Amino acid sequence: YIASTCQPEASFDLSVAAQAQQPSDEDIKALNKRLKWQMENLDRGIRYVPVDLINAKLMVFVDGSFANNKDLSSQLGFLNEV
Repeated sequence: YIASTCQPEASFDLSVAAQAQQPSDEDIKALNKRLKWQMENLDRGIRYVPVDLINAKLMVFVDGSFANNKDLSSQLGFLNEV
């Protein structure tokens, strides 16, 4: 929820944490590091502002990481902006 609605920069770390079936100490430390960053950066995030629909443009950003997961699967992310 955090990554998709508030702070997309957290997507990778939270995705890696969600994939851990038997989390190691290293996995827990990495998640705690991300959560600490979240708590220290409460003012960062997506801002929703009014849009003039007459002059609005749609921009789409896509990024992918090839074989970045432990099981060598890939990850894709996207952002739609008006």
